[in-house]
Parts: sequence; structure tokens; C-alpha cells
Amino acid sequence: MPIHEIGEGRNKRIKEFYWRLWFGDNEEPQDLDVRDTFTGPDVSISANDVEAFCAVVGNQQEKLKAVRTDRSRRPWTTLSSLAGKQ
Repeated sequence: MPIHEIGEGRNKRIKEFYWRLWFGDNEEPQDLDVRDTFTGPDVSISANDVEAFCAVVGNQQEKLKAVRTDRSRRPWTTLSSLAGKQ
């Protein structure tokens, strides 16, 4: 019998898995949408933070490495430029 995945409810199961992983089994998952606006305290993200994150997730794009260029091109910088915000 070939290996197959049950597609129905897949995204919900993935969301529930990560919710339990991050918040524990005693917290009920909230019904959140990726298009929702989330607010919280202001944070600063340095080029070193971006490089550390990229190393963890395996993103090796040169444009995200500050060592290779004098200007670090973070994804949100590019998106802001496209939106006309700088």
C-alpha cells in the first residue's frame, strides 16, 4: 500500500500541533487568520538576528547576509520598498 496523506483537516492539524508545541497542552488553540493584524511591543531586529534566523531555517541567500554586502536586504525592507514606504 502506498504512503499517502489525509488532506482533509491538514492545515488545522498542523496549526494545533504547533500551538501545543509553543504554548503547551493546557492552552486551547485560538482561531487566528494569517491576514489578522497582531500588535505587541516594539522590537528591534538586527542584521545578526536575521542571519541567526536564516542559519536556523537553512536560508543561505547571499542578499540576506550582512557580511557579503554593506547593505543588509531583509525581506521586509524589499516589501516596504515595493509598497513605496522606506
